[in-house]
Amino acid sequence: MKRSRFAVVTIFLLLGACTQFESSQSSDTAITTYQPSANELRLAENRARGYWASHKSELSGKIRYLGVQSGSIFDSDIPDLDSIIMTSPAVNDLYREQYLTNDDVDIYGVSIFDVNNGKLVSPIGYAVLDLPARGQVARFGPYMALYIGDSKSGF
Repeated sequence: MKRSRFAVVTIFLLLGACTQFESSQSSDTAITTYQPSANELRLAENRARGYWASHKSELSGKIRYLGVQSGSIFDSDIPDLDSIIMTSPAVNDLYREQYLTNDDVDIYGVSIFDVNNGKLVSPIGYAVLDLPARGQVARFGPYMALYIGDSKSGF
């Protein structure tokens, strides 16, 4: 009897942990939006087009959006950064501590490319502190996108 209760409790704990892990994978990685320069947008769109041309056969039907790094963002370019870092669910404690200690964090811009129409979805990008690994699907605002890296590196 004790073993069966233990097994039931263990199963519920494991299911709860799995559910929590799954929801954290789909949480937004963006802390806010930002406006990349025209050149950054052009580079990001060209990079995404090239990536899609090389990987279309393996990803077609599985991926709708690509997330491509479209630049780095200066702290001063984000109004009210202090408040965003302290309250955003996309910021983990490590980045909060780094910001409080050094008053500085690396912020990256990510633009979203729609593979169906071959264009960026918008000239507005997303500011991200903790970039996903290349090849990982992550949420940027309302978009679930395959992150492909920056617009300067090869694929």
